[in-house]
Amino acid sequence: MHVSIREFMKEDIPLKLRWINDPKNNQYLHYDLPLEYDSTLEWFERNRGNSNRFDGVIEIDNEPVGLIGLLDINTRFSKAEFHIMVGNHKYRGRG
Repeated sequence: MHVSIREFMKEDIPLKLRWINDPKNNQYLHYDLPLEYDSTLEWFERNRGNSNRFDGVIEIDNEPVGLIGLLDINTRFSKAEFHIMVGNHKYRGRG
């Protein structure tokens, strides 16, 4: 099993919508639901190239399984807020 993290791309928006709008995934998330494509595309375009954040996709053997990111990156003090969500149910609870 090979686990990797890559940068979130425009093509990942449908995955994000499916995972965030899934009631099994979103009960503790802070989103205005349901997420819609147009507003998520705006979010993507607005944040592309923003050095204060990193949005990524977790992959196992090249299959996207979740979202991961750093927010409010502060290089001066070496800190950031971290978030992670495993959206693909078959990869949950596996340690």
